[in-house]
Amino acid sequence: AGPGLLTDGTSVSVGAHSRGALRGARRLPPDGQGYRVPETWRLRQSNYGTDEIVGSVVRAARRVSRELPGATLGVADLSRRAGGESPEHRSHHSGRDADIHFYSMDPAGKPMPPPTLYMERYGADGVALPPTGPLPVGENVVAGPRRRFDAQRNWHLVRALLEDPVAEVQWIFVNSSLEERLLAYAQAAGEPAPLIAQASEVMHEPLDSGGHNDHFHVRVYC
Repeated sequence: AGPGLLTDGTSVSVGAHSRGALRGARRLPPDGQGYRVPETWRLRQSNYGTDEIVGSVVRAARRVSRELPGATLGVADLSRRAGGESPEHRSHHSGRDADIHFYSMDPAGKPMPPPTLYMERYGADGVALPPTGPLPVGENVVAGPRRRFDAQRNWHLVRALLEDPVAEVQWIFVNSSLEERLLAYAQAAGEPAPLIAQASEVMHEPLDSGGHNDHFHVRVYC
């Protein structure tokens, strides 16, 4: 038995994000103030993590819903209850990772609910891209309005995560063009320069996985 394999009821992240486990997992409720886990991810039951990552998601969604009412944050996979390997992810092993849908709006600027069956990809212009393969059964994106990347709410989410009083964000993986949109919004909104600099350091497009133009991947420090 190694350190952290036995717990006193608190959560423990064991090992690395891509080779690890989770002990004393905290469950993210599928519905909460300002967020929900859509159907696809609810069925996977990968909504477990450390106290820190679960708490940070809950607090960030609640804060955005207070600051900019009317939208619901879609939360996808965290980790399995005991962590470890997952058929959907190379990381998410040790309870410190969370995939989060982008806030989106319709062409008129009205907030849209998160997709229920898949993640919508966005181009550099912030408009949702057409699907590239077979659509999941029951999902009709062709007839609906093209989603727009909601830079205002997505920035407020990033800010809430960075300013969380408990969990410290290590990375927010996101497509570089969408990162540029977020930083440009923050500059135009007059956000504090140190906060913008911190966001620029933390947001990063990973080189060893997909372009992350369809979701945020948030990782907190152990």
